[in-house]
Amino acid sequence: MGQTGVQGLAALSVMTPVESITLALMIGLSSAAGVLTGNQLGAKKYDEIYYQAIGMILLNVIVSIVVALGLYLSYELVLGLFTALTPETRELSEKFIVIVSIGMVLKSVPMMAIMGVLRAGGDVKFCLYQDLVAQWLISIPLAAFAAIGLGFEPEWIFLLFLVEELVKWFGSLHRVKSKKWMRNLIEN
Repeated sequence: MGQTGVQGLAALSVMTPVESITLALMIGLSSAAGVLTGNQLGAKKYDEIYYQAIGMILLNVIVSIVVALGLYLSYELVLGLFTALTPETRELSEKFIVIVSIGMVLKSVPMMAIMGVLRAGGDVKFCLYQDLVAQWLISIPLAAFAAIGLGFEPEWIFLLFLVEELVKWFGSLHRVKSKKWMRNLIEN
């Protein structure tokens, strides 16, 4: 993002705390789901936890849609808190808010699947490898090439960061569906 100029960095600086606040609820739900998942696996309720995991993922998607809509509809209020923004940075920040809102929904599935289900089931290696591939082999090189090699605008670079979430979306859902994560860690 630093290759896109001062406006891109300033808008990113505005979006970082906004995104953190909006993700807090989903992080809390994912942590609670991790406790529920571990409890069910410890009780050897494998059929129940599979359907519970699907339900928790769907719940997180619904919550993310509500939060994303709330953020999008209140963008004037949110950006009004940042009084020192130049008109150019404010305009770019408005575009970034749309991308953050879309990103909330994209992040909902991997967040719940990874933090709430797979890690609690002891599937930490899969989560690590998926993070490494999605972030360091796909998303960051793609965004860097688009910024440095192709000279994309900041909003497109910010949007390309969401490619990581798309990769995790499919990988996480496939892994949850496979049931390979269902391990009773107490017995191991």
